[in-house]
Amino acid sequence: FVGKLIDRKNIIFLVNSIMKYNRKHKDKFYLDIFGDGTLKNKINSLIHKNTFIKLKGFKPSYLLKNIHYKKYNFIILASNHENWGLVINEAMESKLALLLGESVGCKSDLLKNSINGFNFNNNYKSLERIFLKISKLNKYKIIKLGEESYKIIENFTIENSSKDFIRFLINLSRVNS
Repeated sequence: FVGKLIDRKNIIFLVNSIMKYNRKHKDKFYLDIFGDGTLKNKINSLIHKNTFIKLKGFKPSYLLKNIHYKKYNFIILASNHENWGLVINEAMESKLALLLGESVGCKSDLLKNSINGFNFNNNYKSLERIFLKISKLNKYKIIKLGEESYKIIENFTIENSSKDFIRFLINLSRVNS
């Protein structure tokens, strides 16, 4: 997880879900949390003595992209409301697969379900199904998910966005004429 530790980011849900999953299942999931915010102390008290969840603090994006993202296979974002989620673009550039909640705005543009990651509803049962699915993947398939993320984000350039916007305006003018 990368982001502000605030209610809107739904980080308490993620922490509780991972702790619950790890109590119930043999395969364990780890969560490293990069960020700072008003929920830091609450998260610290929840994860006290938990070996699967770590608070890593705030890191600037150049360190995340050049050092930290290389250590991971997935990025997860479960915000209750997220207009886009720029950290997702950065993670995709580092070949991370995506785990995106239902209210993450970039999901419809950047996530191809089961191709470069998975989407879930913001409830434990939905997230548990995704974790069980991931636990059955071999290392090659996980790497392939990340490579597909990179292929998708390669096309999100200023030039391509400009061309898409111009096409939109042309089509809009045709509809209105």
